[in-house]
Amino acid sequence: VYYVENIENNYLVNTIFEGAFLINSEFEILERFNLNSGLQDNTCIYSYSPNKFSNYQNVLWLGLNTGISKVEVSSPFRFFTDRYFSSNHIIFDVLEFNNSVYINTNNGLFYLALDESSGESKLYEIDCDENISGLLIYNKNLYAYNNNKIYRIKNGIADLVNDQGLSGLFTSSVNSDRIIGVDNNQLVYLIKSGEEFKIDKRVKRFSRDIGVKVEDYEGNIWVQHTYDLDLFLYDIYKDSGQHINTDIFQDQEYHVIKYNNKVFFSTVDNLYTFDYEIKEIVTPQNLDPILKENFKNTISIKEDINGGVWIISPYTGNNNITHLIKEQNGGYTNDSIQFKRFSALRVKSVYPLKDGIVWLETSQGLLTYNTNFSTTYDSDFYTLLREVTITNDSVIFNGSYINKVDSMDQIIRHPQSFIPSIDHQNNNIKFVFSSTFYVQEDNTEYCYKLENFDKNWSEWTTDSKKEYTNLNHGDYIFKVKARNVFGLESIVSEYKFHISRPWYLSLVAILLYAMLFVLIVAVIVNLNTQRLIIEKNKLEQKVKERTADLRQANEEIKTQFEEIEAQRDEIEAQRDMVVEQKDKIEKINEEITDSIEYAQYIQNAILPQEDFREKLLPDHFIFYKHKNIVSGDFYWVTEIEERVIVAAADCTGHGVPGAFMSMLGVSFLNDIVNKEYITHPGVILRRLRKEVIQALQQKGKSGEQRDGMDIALCSIDFNNMEMQFSGANNPLYIIRDKKEQPIEEARLLEDIEFNLYEIKGDKMPIAIYERMDKFSLHEIKLKKGDCLYLFSDGYADQFGGEHGKKYKYKPFKKLLLANADKSMKEQFNILNLTLNTWQRGYEQVDDILVIGIRI
Repeated sequence: VYYVENIENNYLVNTIFEGAFLINSEFEILERFNLNSGLQDNTCIYSYSPNKFSNYQNVLWLGLNTGISKVEVSSPFRFFTDRYFSSNHIIFDVLEFNNSVYINTNNGLFYLALDESSGESKLYEIDCDENISGLLIYNKNLYAYNNNKIYRIKNGIADLVNDQGLSGLFTSSVNSDRIIGVDNNQLVYLIKSGEEFKIDKRVKRFSRDIGVKVEDYEGNIWVQHTYDLDLFLYDIYKDSGQHINTDIFQDQEYHVIKYNNKVFFSTVDNLYTFDYEIKEIVTPQNLDPILKENFKNTISIKEDINGGVWIISPYTGNNNITHLIKEQNGGYTNDSIQFKRFSALRVKSVYPLKDGIVWLETSQGLLTYNTNFSTTYDSDFYTLLREVTITNDSVIFNGSYINKVDSMDQIIRHPQSFIPSIDHQNNNIKFVFSSTFYVQEDNTEYCYKLENFDKNWSEWTTDSKKEYTNLNHGDYIFKVKARNVFGLESIVSEYKFHISRPWYLSLVAILLYAMLFVLIVAVIVNLNTQRLIIEKNKLEQKVKERTADLRQANEEIKTQFEEIEAQRDEIEAQRDMVVEQKDKIEKINEEITDSIEYAQYIQNAILPQEDFREKLLPDHFIFYKHKNIVSGDFYWVTEIEERVIVAAADCTGHGVPGAFMSMLGVSFLNDIVNKEYITHPGVILRRLRKEVIQALQQKGKSGEQRDGMDIALCSIDFNNMEMQFSGANNPLYIIRDKKEQPIEEARLLEDIEFNLYEIKGDKMPIAIYERMDKFSLHEIKLKKGDCLYLFSDGYADQFGGEHGKKYKYKPFKKLLLANADKSMKEQFNILNLTLNTWQRGYEQVDDILVIGIRI
């Protein structure tokens, strides 16, 4: 032992041959500093901890046999890779087990343990015949595995347990006796059988590679495909699962993360969770605002032993790690300022251990962070002027105003009695400065300003000197400040100086300048008077010449005026002709409009009238809104063979072309149903398709116009409470009380009291098409109170809202479902009000038709 220093209730012991030791009052070794930890040699003859001019104790200076070393003794960071691994090691996993740290790399499996002979941690390699892909603790034993084998690790030895390996193994947090893994894209259960593991259950095989696997607090497994990012929720206890709708992500890339045994989904802009009651992805409600904001754009989350949260984001060139410290009140504080010292640090994985040490696999090596340290960097630090020189490198300031320094203020504050006056011929001045912050000091930046010369502070730079040349005479104050690697600024230092006037700005010189100026002005005035007389004579001659020119120009103007009058008469005649043509066009337009309005009268006349509809459908509404005067959408109602036939159709186009097609459709339906007594919906649609193809002479040739219609048609037997439905591209919605029997093989949307069932139509129009199959028939038993809805695509395709987007079918379904308990008249009013509110001045894009029927 050579020297001992007290440092914050601990002791630093300097030795001749063993480096330095930091021990506590119980003589327990807290940390060693020697060749292995980065010193130049093991001979420490002096140590210094600066506490005279600063409040922080982050830096320790060691005087060695070969020089001086700086040690950040209170820093929570320690680089591990530089001491034990070469640069080609890739870290796969870090795990703490039985007071040792196990590190799995691409070059083998290692464990870090205390060497009792030296008292230092030492790295040992575990002999294993294959590379390991993961580590697992199960029933107080440590196991290593890959796709081929499973080993038990004990006393630094790898013993083969199974010759069949799996991938992605982890112990279930719900049932600790089971291990979950993947075998050839199949989820499997493992249990211990004697010394071996065996597959207890194969629960789900996926068609593609499995990416992320996360277990939630109920024991469900969330699976995300590697390439197409499909999402599945699988209950491995019930052996059932479902594909999760991810439309809410709007095609953004997302990551499945787990925090506090809850599953979250992170996108670039938002954070979501899963509502197990409605089985939908929703926005989390009861989450700390700091966590909610920092969990966005997150790849993974880990919690340390002190409740701190470690968040890894996608790497974009800047540090991608966020550390949130948990406060005593349950809130969180962002402590990521610690990582600003590392330039463009990319963190790949985080491994919190039980002793408060967090291991981080980074692009700069394996790094440890001690969460038990409480280090702050917000204490004041200073910028020191080390030297001031003028022309010819003459030193006028060497870093201190006095010989004996008792406080830092005496160094940075310029005393009024020491303000140098510099001769103007030496008006080039250079400042050299430094900072008293000693963490990553190479990255310390400086900003300066010379008052009475610079308007603003300079840009930040790592250059610690500044030179000014050719300064004018006057008083100046040079100010400089520093910004450390954590972005904190120092106290400003000042240096005052004065530059004297040059000889050519003295009082005598100024008087001589004034006399010379008066003489020059007198000469100039005399010369200018002579010039003005000459110019006057020239100007009089030019006036005479210009007068003659003006007379000639006047005659020319008279001639041009007469020509302009003739052109005006011709323009007025052309204007009268244009007005006459405009009147003719307006009259033609009026006649066309009258014809279309009469066409509207004819179209309304062929549609089923209200008294007829009320007789067949006592409780119903028809929401019918044209885009133009006439419509391409039409509805049709009739009764035949004690069955009520109802149809809602959307013809190609709108306006006059759509109206012609709609009248064809009504005429064909009257012939097919009322004259031929056909009530089978599929047969009706087939006959209607045949009539349309024949009427429009469609041959199916390439480039041929394929006009036609989409239609939903149902045949209702009110006596037997039965319904038949067929559709061409258009579906039927049925809303039924949850207490009633569900409708099988129908897409379902649930509410508190009602279910909405969607009966899809065939993907074929009423026109010639690549596919000309029979139309499917859906037979459904009706219940009293059922609500049926037939519609065109006009309501869902209407643009509006804040962003000018389509209304879409999902909100349309929810609107119908939310108002299913209301009367048909109230539902009509709600549909009308909702459409008007959504449209917000946007032009109607298509005809709109919605039919509602209550059984």
